[in-house]
Amino acid sequence: MNVICQGGGISKGNLYHYFPSKEALYLACVQESLRGLTAGIRRGLKEADALPDRLMDACFNARMRYFREHPDSGILFCRCQAVPDPVMRGKVLALRTELDELNREVIRQAFEGKKIRRDITREEAAGMFRMLEEMWNSENLSQPDDEEKMKKKETYCRKMITVFFYGVLEREDDR
Repeated sequence: MNVICQGGGISKGNLYHYFPSKEALYLACVQESLRGLTAGIRRGLKEADALPDRLMDACFNARMRYFREHPDSGILFCRCQAVPDPVMRGKVLALRTELDELNREVIRQAFEGKKIRRDITREEAAGMFRMLEEMWNSENLSQPDDEEKMKKKETYCRKMITVFFYGVLEREDDR
């Protein structure tokens, strides 16, 4: 808190007036990051006006643009997804509601017109996607420190999503 006060040129009393604890300040930062990311993805999807088959690409492009423009937010986003403390994790997950709803809508639209395997419901597929996202975030607790590493990470993440999609969509031999 002292470092934040010194860096921002504010008194500790003033900081504690708005944020009664370190946890409150952290959660406010997480909330701001998630709001910005969600808004950035929405803008990117609107600008792309993507067809369902290109929707995930548009979503990833918007997400990566936001993280390039707000690198600290990218680091915070990844770290807050892997919070081990169950109470704090619950608070972070509660802040993710709007982003989670957007992700579910993107998945729903991406699945539009496609058949899901008979042994998997759309709700289960959405839950599996969320688990995949959580595994990815816990595996990558910080953003790469340069654009080349970021591109490699993004390429790998997109491949994982492709594997996920073709794992839950109906295949010829399922019929």
